[in-house]
Amino acid sequence: MSQRNPTLRTLDQTSLSSWFYNLPIITRTWLLGSFTVTLLVGLGLLRLESVVLLWPRVWKGLELWRLCFSIFYLGGLGMGFLFQLLFILQYSKSVEEDVFFHDPADYLFMLLFCTAVLWLWDIFVFRLFFLGPSLLSCVVYMWSKYHTHQLVSIWGLVQVPGKYIPFVYLLMDLLTSGSLNIRAVAGIVAGHCWYFVDKIYPTLPGNQGHKLITTPLFLRNWLPRRRTTLSGPIPPPTRQPQQQHDHRWGPGRVLGE
Repeated sequence: MSQRNPTLRTLDQTSLSSWFYNLPIITRTWLLGSFTVTLLVGLGLLRLESVVLLWPRVWKGLELWRLCFSIFYLGGLGMGFLFQLLFILQYSKSVEEDVFFHDPADYLFMLLFCTAVLWLWDIFVFRLFFLGPSLLSCVVYMWSKYHTHQLVSIWGLVQVPGKYIPFVYLLMDLLTSGSLNIRAVAGIVAGHCWYFVDKIYPTLPGNQGHKLITTPLFLRNWLPRRRTTLSGPIPPPTRQPQQQHDHRWGPGRVLGE
Protein backbone atom coordinates (compact mmCIF):
# COMPACT_ATOMS: atom_id res chain seq x y z
CA MET A 1 0.00 0.00 0.00
CA SER A 2 1.39 3.37 -1.02
CA GLN A 3 1.85 5.96 1.63
CA ARG A 4 1.30 9.65 1.22
CA ASN A 5 4.32 11.81 0.71
CA PRO A 6 5.34 13.28 4.12
CA THR A 7 6.16 16.58 2.42
CA LEU A 8 2.59 16.91 1.08
CA ARG A 9 1.20 16.04 4.52
CA THR A 10 3.35 18.76 6.08
CA LEU A 11 2.20 21.29 3.49
CA ASP A 12 -1.45 20.43 4.17
CA GLN A 13 -0.95 20.86 7.90
CA THR A 14 0.86 24.15 7.35
CA SER A 15 -1.91 25.44 5.07
CA LEU A 16 -4.62 24.51 7.58
CA SER A 17 -2.69 26.11 10.41
CA SER A 18 -2.05 29.25 8.35
CA TRP A 19 -5.75 29.49 7.42
CA PHE A 20 -6.83 29.12 11.04
CA TYR A 21 -4.40 31.67 12.46
CA ASN A 22 -5.26 34.15 9.73
CA LEU A 23 -8.84 34.27 10.99
CA PRO A 24 -9.65 37.35 13.11
CA ILE A 25 -8.82 36.63 16.74
CA ILE A 26 -12.35 36.82 18.18
CA THR A 27 -13.84 34.69 15.42
CA ARG A 28 -10.98 32.21 15.75
CA THR A 29 -11.46 31.90 19.51
CA TRP A 30 -15.22 31.57 19.21
CA LEU A 31 -14.93 28.92 16.50
CA LEU A 32 -12.39 26.86 18.45
CA GLY A 33 -14.29 27.16 21.74
CA SER A 34 -17.63 26.23 20.16
CA PHE A 35 -16.16 23.26 18.32
CA THR A 36 -14.36 21.97 21.40
CA VAL A 37 -17.12 22.36 24.00
CA THR A 38 -19.92 21.07 21.76
CA LEU A 39 -17.83 18.09 20.61
CA LEU A 40 -16.81 17.16 24.14
CA VAL A 41 -20.43 17.22 25.31
CA GLY A 42 -21.56 15.28 22.24
CA LEU A 43 -18.96 12.56 22.87
CA GLY A 44 -19.88 12.33 26.54
CA LEU A 45 -16.49 13.60 27.72
CA LEU A 46 -18.11 16.63 29.31
CA ARG A 47 -21.44 16.48 31.11
CA LEU A 48 -24.19 18.63 29.66
CA GLU A 49 -25.39 19.68 33.10
CA SER A 50 -21.98 21.18 33.82
CA VAL A 51 -22.24 23.38 30.72
CA VAL A 52 -25.79 24.76 30.76
CA LEU A 53 -26.62 28.03 32.49
CA LEU A 54 -28.08 27.24 35.93
CA TRP A 55 -28.22 30.47 37.91
CA PRO A 56 -28.58 28.94 41.41
CA ARG A 57 -25.29 27.12 40.85
CA VAL A 58 -23.68 30.26 39.46
CA TRP A 59 -24.71 32.40 42.44
CA LYS A 60 -24.55 29.93 45.30
CA GLY A 61 -21.98 27.46 44.04
CA LEU A 62 -19.79 30.06 42.31
CA GLU A 63 -19.70 27.84 39.22
CA LEU A 64 -18.64 30.76 37.07
CA TRP A 65 -17.40 28.59 34.23
CA ARG A 66 -21.04 28.14 33.21
CA LEU A 67 -21.10 31.75 32.07
CA CYS A 68 -18.40 30.90 29.51
CA PHE A 69 -19.24 27.31 28.56
CA SER A 70 -22.89 28.13 27.93
CA ILE A 71 -21.75 30.61 25.25
CA PHE A 72 -19.63 28.03 23.45
CA TYR A 73 -22.17 25.22 23.52
CA LEU A 74 -24.15 25.06 20.25
CA GLY A 75 -26.44 22.11 20.98
CA GLY A 76 -26.30 18.49 19.86
CA LEU A 77 -23.96 17.13 17.21
CA GLY A 78 -25.27 16.78 13.68
CA MET A 79 -25.81 18.87 10.58
CA GLY A 80 -27.09 21.78 12.65
CA PHE A 81 -23.78 21.85 14.52
CA LEU A 82 -21.79 21.93 11.28
CA PHE A 83 -23.93 24.67 9.79
CA GLN A 84 -23.54 26.78 12.93
CA LEU A 85 -19.76 26.46 12.68
CA LEU A 86 -20.00 27.59 9.06
CA PHE A 87 -22.15 30.51 10.13
CA ILE A 88 -19.54 31.56 12.69
CA LEU A 89 -16.93 31.47 9.94
CA GLN A 90 -19.09 33.39 7.50
CA TYR A 91 -20.89 35.98 9.60
CA SER A 92 -18.59 36.52 12.57
CA LYS A 93 -15.55 36.87 10.33
CA SER A 94 -17.39 39.35 8.12
CA VAL A 95 -18.65 41.41 11.08
CA GLU A 96 -15.25 41.47 12.77
CA GLU A 97 -13.44 42.52 9.60
CA ASP A 98 -15.99 44.67 7.75
CA VAL A 99 -18.13 46.19 10.52
CA PHE A 100 -15.57 46.53 13.31
CA PHE A 101 -12.65 47.01 10.91
CA HIS A 102 -10.29 44.53 12.56
CA ASP A 103 -10.82 46.10 15.98
CA PRO A 104 -11.17 43.04 18.26
CA ALA A 105 -11.77 45.10 21.40
CA ASP A 106 -14.89 46.74 19.95
CA TYR A 107 -16.16 43.43 18.60
CA LEU A 108 -15.58 41.61 21.87
CA PHE A 109 -17.34 44.40 23.77
CA MET A 110 -20.33 44.05 21.46
CA LEU A 111 -20.45 40.30 22.11
CA LEU A 112 -20.18 40.85 25.87
CA PHE A 113 -22.99 43.41 25.79
CA CYS A 114 -25.24 41.05 23.83
CA THR A 115 -24.34 38.20 26.18
CA ALA A 116 -25.46 40.34 29.13
CA VAL A 117 -28.77 41.01 27.37
CA LEU A 118 -29.17 37.27 26.82
CA TRP A 119 -28.49 36.64 30.51
CA LEU A 120 -31.32 39.04 31.36
CA TRP A 121 -33.56 37.28 28.84
CA ASP A 122 -32.68 33.92 30.40
CA ILE A 123 -33.53 35.21 33.90
CA PHE A 124 -36.64 37.29 33.26
CA VAL A 125 -38.18 36.20 29.94
CA PHE A 126 -37.55 32.61 28.89
CA ARG A 127 -34.99 30.01 29.93
CA LEU A 128 -32.36 29.46 27.23
CA PHE A 129 -29.93 27.29 29.25
CA PHE A 130 -27.17 27.73 26.65
CA LEU A 131 -26.44 30.86 24.63
CA GLY A 132 -24.32 29.76 21.67
CA PRO A 133 -27.12 29.73 19.04
CA SER A 134 -28.59 32.97 20.40
CA LEU A 135 -25.26 34.80 20.20
CA LEU A 136 -24.80 33.52 16.66
CA SER A 137 -28.26 34.82 15.77
CA CYS A 138 -27.21 38.16 17.25
CA VAL A 139 -24.15 38.32 14.99
CA VAL A 140 -26.24 37.40 11.93
CA TYR A 141 -28.56 40.27 12.83
CA MET A 142 -25.62 42.66 13.12
CA TRP A 143 -24.34 41.47 9.74
CA SER A 144 -27.76 42.16 8.20
CA LYS A 145 -27.80 45.76 9.48
CA TYR A 146 -24.58 46.54 7.60
CA HIS A 147 -25.26 44.48 4.46
CA THR A 148 -28.83 45.53 3.83
CA HIS A 149 -28.71 45.28 0.03
CA GLN A 150 -26.32 42.37 -0.35
CA LEU A 151 -28.14 39.44 -1.93
CA VAL A 152 -27.97 36.05 -0.23
CA SER A 153 -29.03 32.90 -2.04
CA ILE A 154 -31.30 30.57 -0.05
CA TRP A 155 -30.92 26.96 -1.17
CA GLY A 156 -29.97 28.30 -4.59
CA LEU A 157 -33.66 29.02 -5.25
CA VAL A 158 -34.28 32.59 -4.18
CA GLN A 159 -32.12 35.61 -3.44
CA VAL A 160 -32.94 37.70 -0.39
CA PRO A 161 -31.53 41.13 0.58
CA GLY A 162 -29.25 40.91 3.59
CA LYS A 163 -31.51 43.00 5.82
CA TYR A 164 -34.11 40.21 5.82
CA ILE A 165 -31.73 37.31 6.44
CA PRO A 166 -32.27 36.89 10.23
CA PHE A 167 -36.02 36.74 9.72
CA VAL A 168 -35.75 34.42 6.72
CA TYR A 169 -33.72 31.99 8.82
CA LEU A 170 -36.31 32.33 11.57
CA LEU A 171 -39.11 31.51 9.12
CA MET A 172 -37.17 28.57 7.65
CA ASP A 173 -36.67 27.21 11.13
CA LEU A 174 -40.38 27.59 11.87
CA LEU A 175 -41.33 25.74 8.69
CA THR A 176 -38.87 22.87 9.24
CA SER A 177 -39.42 22.39 12.97
CA GLY A 178 -42.99 23.54 13.45
CA SER A 179 -42.10 25.81 16.35
CA LEU A 180 -40.67 29.28 16.83
CA ASN A 181 -36.95 29.29 17.59
CA ILE A 182 -36.89 31.28 20.84
CA ARG A 183 -33.09 31.25 20.96
CA ALA A 184 -32.93 32.95 17.57
CA VAL A 185 -35.54 35.50 18.66
CA ALA A 186 -33.52 36.28 21.79
CA GLY A 187 -30.42 36.79 19.65
CA ILE A 188 -32.23 39.21 17.33
CA VAL A 189 -33.49 41.18 20.34
CA ALA A 190 -29.99 41.32 21.86
CA GLY A 191 -28.50 42.40 18.53
CA HIS A 192 -31.04 45.16 18.14
CA CYS A 193 -30.36 46.38 21.69
CA TRP A 194 -26.71 46.85 20.75
CA TYR A 195 -27.58 48.49 17.44
CA PHE A 196 -29.89 50.93 19.20
CA VAL A 197 -27.33 51.84 21.87
CA ASP A 198 -24.41 52.09 19.45
CA LYS A 199 -25.97 53.57 16.30
CA ILE A 200 -29.51 54.86 16.86
CA TYR A 201 -29.29 56.54 20.27
CA PRO A 202 -26.39 58.89 19.35
CA THR A 203 -28.42 60.20 16.39
CA LEU A 204 -31.54 61.05 18.40
CA PRO A 205 -32.31 64.76 18.81
CA GLY A 206 -30.36 66.33 21.64
CA ASN A 207 -27.78 63.54 21.99
CA GLN A 208 -25.25 65.21 19.66
CA GLY A 209 -23.53 61.93 18.87
CA HIS A 210 -23.04 61.01 22.53
CA LYS A 211 -22.87 57.25 23.15
CA LEU A 212 -24.28 55.60 26.23
CA ILE A 213 -21.42 53.11 26.44
CA THR A 214 -17.99 52.77 24.88
CA THR A 215 -15.40 50.04 24.78
CA PRO A 216 -13.46 49.96 28.09
CA LEU A 217 -9.84 51.03 27.92
CA PHE A 218 -8.58 47.75 29.42
CA LEU A 219 -10.07 45.86 26.46
CA ARG A 220 -8.33 48.17 24.02
CA ASN A 221 -5.03 47.68 25.83
CA TRP A 222 -5.53 43.93 25.91
CA LEU A 223 -6.67 43.61 22.30
CA PRO A 224 -4.97 46.30 20.19
CA ARG A 225 -6.22 46.90 16.70
CA ARG A 226 -4.98 44.36 14.20
CA ARG A 227 -2.34 45.50 11.72
CA THR A 228 -1.39 43.97 8.41
CA THR A 229 2.16 42.86 7.64
CA LEU A 230 2.27 44.32 4.14
CA SER A 231 0.48 47.65 4.27
CA GLY A 232 0.87 48.71 7.89
CA PRO A 233 -2.14 49.83 9.90
CA ILE A 234 -5.64 48.98 8.83
CA PRO A 235 -6.98 51.94 6.84
CA PRO A 236 -9.66 54.22 8.32
CA PRO A 237 -13.19 52.84 8.20
CA THR A 238 -14.63 53.25 4.72
CA ARG A 239 -17.60 51.40 3.38
CA GLN A 240 -16.88 49.53 0.18
CA PRO A 241 -19.56 49.02 -2.47
CA GLN A 242 -21.48 45.90 -1.58
CA GLN A 243 -21.02 42.99 -3.93
CA GLN A 244 -23.48 40.23 -4.57
CA HIS A 245 -22.53 37.02 -2.82
CA ASP A 246 -24.04 33.68 -3.60
CA HIS A 247 -24.29 31.82 -0.31
CA ARG A 248 -25.74 28.38 -0.65
CA TRP A 249 -26.58 27.19 2.80
CA GLY A 250 -28.36 24.01 3.73
CA PRO A 251 -31.41 23.31 5.91
CA GLY A 252 -32.93 25.99 8.03
CA ARG A 253 -32.23 24.74 11.56
CA VAL A 254 -28.86 26.36 11.95
CA LEU A 255 -29.33 28.87 14.74
CA GLY A 256 -30.47 26.50 17.44
CA GLU A 257 -31.92 23.11 18.06
